[in-house]
Amino acid sequence: MTRRCARYGCNRQADTTVLPTVSIIAPGNPRIIAALDDASVHRRLDTAGMWDAIAAFPAHLKEAPALAQQVDWRSYKPTTPAGVCVCGMGGSAIGGDLARSYWEYESPVPMLVVRADRLPEYINRFWMVIVSSYSGNTTEALAAADDACARGSSILALSAGGELAERARARRWPLITVPGGLMPRAALGYSFGPVMLALMRWGVVPDREADLLRTAGQLADARAALEPTTPAVSNPAKQAAAALAGRIVCVYGTTGYTDVAAVRLKSQLCENGKAVAFASALPELNHNEIVGLDASGDPERLAVVVLRSSEEPKPAARRLDWLERRVAARGIPLVTLSSNATDRLSHLLSLVQMGDAISYYVAIATGHDPTPIPAITALKREIG
Repeated sequence: MTRRCARYGCNRQADTTVLPTVSIIAPGNPRIIAALDDASVHRRLDTAGMWDAIAAFPAHLKEAPALAQQVDWRSYKPTTPAGVCVCGMGGSAIGGDLARSYWEYESPVPMLVVRADRLPEYINRFWMVIVSSYSGNTTEALAAADDACARGSSILALSAGGELAERARARRWPLITVPGGLMPRAALGYSFGPVMLALMRWGVVPDREADLLRTAGQLADARAALEPTTPAVSNPAKQAAAALAGRIVCVYGTTGYTDVAAVRLKSQLCENGKAVAFASALPELNHNEIVGLDASGDPERLAVVVLRSSEEPKPAARRLDWLERRVAARGIPLVTLSSNATDRLSHLLSLVQMGDAISYYVAIATGHDPTPIPAITALKREIG
């Protein structure tokens, strides 16, 4: 039996102004719903406390101003750079992606995120380079830092410690040290907030510290609807996870609006949810991917998540409407997450918070501990 669910969580009394609405067209699964509402299942599977870590996202954001005070910005405030580059991998890089997405239509300088061990040739001594590695030992980030140093670029290091922090102290790079003890993907507030503050303190972008803190407060208020103790009947993240569990998930966003949130959700579904997931963005996916989805999409194995924002322009909205109708007509389970927040920052971060919660519940629904990442651990052991 197909279940149609709309606007979960919007009738709660807590501040849900940044809680995305969730619409679901998918087969119902009472067994999965029951497991998600069983506290003993969460205790048995979530052995390392992943829920507590990702639920602390708003609190981590609130710490950004204090963390940024570790740098003497009066002495480290160069002239307007030729560009800003964030170097990192995985959970450490996505903070740079969110900052780039938020600022790219306002910043007077180009911004990019490099997920590699070397920089593009055009990055030179006139660029600002932020090297982000939560562990401080990410091979690619360390190599990129050395590359930036050789080019004479201004470098800011962001880490909880490790080799990156040691190099920063030895070479007198400004260093923001963030609290440790987390999986990098659960430290997004620490990789995003300080990057935002650094760009503001440099004067590259407008000062919106108050907006960041206000959004963090709204996210904290809205989180109650997503907690494991909130029953699935009124928990939109649990409902979405029940529709996605055990399936290959295609996450679709819109370039310039929800594309980075889509990438974040894909990554979290892979790492937390132990699911196979992919992310694409309109309008590009409408020029290729929809053909394969339409012709070969298997309703028994696939699911589609569409991220929407009230900011999206009318042409994008029409394309998304068509895509949703097409997917539903093929019988592929469809989950739509719609942000109705009041500003761009809230749009981005509310979708991230919802996606992180969904990824956790997908793990619980499929009987996995959300914390271990055995394939990545094995790869690191193999290559040293």
